[in-house]
Amino acid sequence: MKTITTGFTLSAIIASIVLILPAGLMAQSFNSPIGWHHNDFDNRAASLGQSTSALFNPSSHSLNPAVPLPEEGVLYLNSPLLTTGVYAQEDPQFEGISLFNSSAAYSVSGFTFRLMVDRSSQSYFYFHGAEPFPVDFINTMAKLHAGYAITETFSAGVGFTYSTFTDEPRIAIRRDTVEATAWGFSLGLFYRDEFQMQGFNLSPQAGLSFNDLSTGFSEERFNENEPMPGQIRLAFGLDTRTNALWLDRPAFSLGVYTSFNKYLSRSDFDSETGEVTVPSGFEAVFTGWSPVRRFDGMGVMEIPLRDQISAGLGVEAGLAETMFFRFGRFGGADFWTESYTSAGLELDLYYISFGVSHIWYDETDQFAFPLENATNFSVTARIPLDGQPRNTVIGRLLGR
Repeated sequence: MKTITTGFTLSAIIASIVLILPAGLMAQSFNSPIGWHHNDFDNRAASLGQSTSALFNPSSHSLNPAVPLPEEGVLYLNSPLLTTGVYAQEDPQFEGISLFNSSAAYSVSGFTFRLMVDRSSQSYFYFHGAEPFPVDFINTMAKLHAGYAITETFSAGVGFTYSTFTDEPRIAIRRDTVEATAWGFSLGLFYRDEFQMQGFNLSPQAGLSFNDLSTGFSEERFNENEPMPGQIRLAFGLDTRTNALWLDRPAFSLGVYTSFNKYLSRSDFDSETGEVTVPSGFEAVFTGWSPVRRFDGMGVMEIPLRDQISAGLGVEAGLAETMFFRFGRFGGADFWTESYTSAGLELDLYYISFGVSHIWYDETDQFAFPLENATNFSVTARIPLDGQPRNTVIGRLLGR
């Protein structure tokens, strides 16, 4: 969910790309120009350390296309992420990152359909001679997902992603505008069961998704496509709710979640031939389980498989399924993403809910321009299209 710089050189191909793209945007995903999208923007997923990005989410947002909605016949809407400020980098060369992301979802007859739109923008300064010139980098990703509940506990889904980016100077200088597009697929599986045990309702769940598998962004000046920030996400969770009720809802709930993300964007360097290969996301699903060899400017180093996988852990406590308290930890795969600790709150009044999360990024020498801490706000709306009123906490408190 951010942009960083590791300051490495991979070959003449990668070096030439860096000359026209902001180095921070390039390096976060190892070599994807939109590596900012490696992390999930959703407020709940962010506050739980990315641990629920392939699991159940009671809103219209889910990166796993197989995840069903909590209720059929209800239109779910998520607002864009609202921040206290842009995601700023500790360097005057960058003006920070602003984000627009919103989603809508609807479920009927066992099918769940989602539409998600992410738009991120960053301004940085390009030095032409001794004078800096402002340049805008804008990226848009549109995702359309469809899932189907095969049984009461198991569902599967597919998704389509279309993405564009533009790297454009604000003023006329001797520097071309860079534009590129890419398309990709996502696949997902999801399992969730429910059973009773000693006064508690237990719901174990597991999710597996292959996100944004693509041949990459094509740009006519380069021989190799620039990869999408594809990932394999594997997550597990356990939701526990008391049978004791308060306001007709479980008085207390507790969820524990964990996830592992394997990053597919990579460049492999052959020290004998000097050749750099950039496998597509489709290819990397099968060939991306070996160490990555890279030239760091002084010699060839290897990134072992364990350092290509990040892990997340999240804990969520709820009162009457209305007030939720969240804590998360996310880390690993430092060449692709930045570690952080997070916390969040949400007030869910059914028809509308309000969420806030805060992220504390780790202090590290790994990145030249680490992100600053950020606070995010979001709103989720539920609109029953059957016209029937729902039994809400507000209604109970008002005696309705």
